[in-house]
Amino acid sequence: TDTFTANATNCPSPTYQWFRNNVLIPGATSNPYIDTLGAGQHMSVVVHCGACASPDSAGSNNLTTTGIPPNPLKGEFAVWPNPVGESLTLSLSEGEGTARVLPAVVEIFDIVGRAVYSGVMASPGLSKGEVTETIDTKNFSRGTYFIEITNSGGERVIKKIVK
Repeated sequence: TDTFTANATNCPSPTYQWFRNNVLIPGATSNPYIDTLGAGQHMSVVVHCGACASPDSAGSNNLTTTGIPPNPLKGEFAVWPNPVGESLTLSLSEGEGTARVLPAVVEIFDIVGRAVYSGVMASPGLSKGEVTETIDTKNFSRGTYFIEITNSGGERVIKKIVK
């Protein structure tokens, strides 16, 4: 569920009309507006300020959802600590009957999708079929990040962390 808020400055009594995928949503005239979007759908709003304003209405940009896919990665993937401090430890272990996990590509993205880290988990862990990696995060800014792990079989998982 997402909350969408339009900011109508210099408009004393605005009215709102929300659109999903460029189609008017009947009755969607509140601000803020709450809706649930699927991956790839987008939301926009037209704000109407009345006859005194020039222009009397303005449309927003489309906000498109990307979604986080379900975890198709077989086996176990752990991240700690979360919230993270100066370092982050990742552990990836094979599940029974799954493809070999080594090597596994690790990418970390900030909240707007910029890559802030990219590496490969290739060092064996303490037990057979396990890989561990420690990532230096002391230079990461405070905020929310997403870690994407893709194993050698093409399976992937995304987890959220906070610094």
